[in-house]
Amino acid sequence: MDEFEALAVASAISGAAPFLTTTVGRIEHDDENQRNVMVELDDSSALLVQKEVRWSVSVVSVTTGRIEPQYVFESTLAPTDTDGVAREVLKLARRFYFGDFGLVSGVADPFGRRDQLETAIKGLEGV
Repeated sequence: MDEFEALAVASAISGAAPFLTTTVGRIEHDDENQRNVMVELDDSSALLVQKEVRWSVSVVSVTTGRIEPQYVFESTLAPTDTDGVAREVLKLARRFYFGDFGLVSGVADPFGRRDQLETAIKGLEGV
């Protein structure tokens, strides 16, 4: 994705879920204009948002850069639907904290992240 798309996605995520740290970076790639968006989940994991032909959101290890292939979302969203991509990022963050990943399942949610994520997702859906 180009810098403007990356900034739009990062802005949508930050606006909806300011409790998540979101950064825009340059991909080590042939095209100097390629950017990605990283959303920190915890000290060792982040969500990596990229767009080449399609949008993709992946869970990635912060320390090794390894992508967890079972947690890759490839979207059929329109290339200009940055709010839609932000919504999918927050849904994957919700899964990371409370769903399939099981990092917080069965554990108290002292910061109210579940409710915050639900509210952020609904806000991006226009509900």
